[in-house]
Amino acid sequence: MKFRNLFWGALLVTIGLLFVLRNLDIIDFSWYSFLELWPMILILWGVSILPVKDLFKVVLAFLVIGSSVFYVAYNNDYHHWGFSINHNDIVIDREDEEDFDEEFHNWSDQHLKESYSDEVQKVMLDFDAAAGKFYLADTTFDMIDFQSRGNVGNYYMTSRDDDSLRYIKISHEEDVHINGPYKNQAVVRLNPNPVWDIDLDVGAASMDLDLSSFKVKKLDIDGGASSLKIKLGDRCLDSDISIEAGMASIVIRVPETAGCELKTSNFLSSRNIKGFERIDESTFRTPDFDDSEQKIKVRIETAFSSFTVKRY
Repeated sequence: MKFRNLFWGALLVTIGLLFVLRNLDIIDFSWYSFLELWPMILILWGVSILPVKDLFKVVLAFLVIGSSVFYVAYNNDYHHWGFSINHNDIVIDREDEEDFDEEFHNWSDQHLKESYSDEVQKVMLDFDAAAGKFYLADTTFDMIDFQSRGNVGNYYMTSRDDDSLRYIKISHEEDVHINGPYKNQAVVRLNPNPVWDIDLDVGAASMDLDLSSFKVKKLDIDGGASSLKIKLGDRCLDSDISIEAGMASIVIRVPETAGCELKTSNFLSSRNIKGFERIDESTFRTPDFDDSEQKIKVRIETAFSSFTVKRY
């Protein structure tokens, strides 16, 4: 047995097994934990070149695979290049911060708003989310309401109007460099009246975006190691969704009343797209796409990821 075959075979089996178990809802895990498995590559490489019998190599390889799957499935902490975050012990409306201040320096709460104007018909939102956990679901009477808690530094919000168009940008005041544990969580609320173009730049982030109450014309997500849950609504006749991600777990929900076209470009990624017809190697459509009044176009470019598109 060639050692290269054992190495690549065991690596692909591990990645594929994690994808399958997650898609079957047998396990649930964060892709951030997957980043911690890089030593597995060294171990598998070492096993493959050991001067021992092939049977012994195979047994060791399966032990490594089993240990890796167990670690990813049951590790609850989110890790990112030496940082760690556990979302279970942070609550957005917690009042007592004494315990947090002792462990996490520069802890801060922020509440940013942009006033609503009925003259604004369209809003372009540019959000540099960085790392952490983010929610978007509720509506607001303001144009946008942004609340954050954490120790990664303050955000700032700027805006300008151009006739009936408003530009809003949310980003950090400066580059954030933290040598130690960090925590960051934010809740974003939007006004349901204008049409929204949303550009999200996310790093090691978990994002839960319920956009069903909003007129989302365009959603552009550029992510790294991310967990993305997106629910789209029927308030905009034509929507374009673009997602570029590295190691990501992506779930997109689209209404059954809408026709959906999916274009994919993925490397070592799994997909679950029941109810779609294959048009060509990278294009899939729902059977009612051409006849649907509402059309949602989704483009996904990923590597080492899993994505699911569901209709509800």
